[in-house]
Amino acid sequence: MSVAIITRNAAAQLEHCLASVAFAEEVVVVDSGSTDGTVELATRRGARLVRKEWLGFGAQKQFAVDAASHEWVLCIDADECLSPELSEAIVAELKAPRGFAYAIARRNRFLGRWLKHGEGYPDWNVRLFHREHARWGGEAVHEKIVTRSPVLRLRGDLLHDSAETLEKYLDKRTVTRACRPSRFAPRVAARMRCSWCSHLCCASLSSTCCG
Repeated sequence: MSVAIITRNAAAQLEHCLASVAFAEEVVVVDSGSTDGTVELATRRGARLVRKEWLGFGAQKQFAVDAASHEWVLCIDADECLSPELSEAIVAELKAPRGFAYAIARRNRFLGRWLKHGEGYPDWNVRLFHREHARWGGEAVHEKIVTRSPVLRLRGDLLHDSAETLEKYLDKRTVTRACRPSRFAPRVAARMRCSWCSHLCCASLSSTCCG
């Protein structure tokens, strides 16, 4: 199995990400102009580094998949890492695969808390697949895996350190909004407000909601 990761100035998060996929036969890091030590860190940790100018999220991730050496590919972001249970589930599944595409429950951390409900968890995403049976769509943002195969689910969590501060969260949403066509702006703005309120309310509640 190959692990495919795209990066740009991700040195602060990449260490934990790479450590969680150390069991993989190959890790491919596709970098688009990092200046913060990301390239050096990836190389030091044994990843195969490929430099590629930015193509948009969907196309960049598919480029990383195409650069991988193995037929089975796990795609994760630099701010994500695998739980031990998920690592074990992937290793066990690939010994005798039941399908060609697998969704993983992503657990989002917001303002220092791991969300347990709502949009934050379980945030199911197809991330493990046989590349002859699935591929990334070409969306510039909000990219998704396209497959005609049934999607199965794996146990364990993909831990997503989505926002350390409210300021960083809003910065990410602003960048995402700027990447979308202008005709979507009102709809995206409404989704931003709704999503922000949902995350903020959950993060501020007691431990019965968030860990």
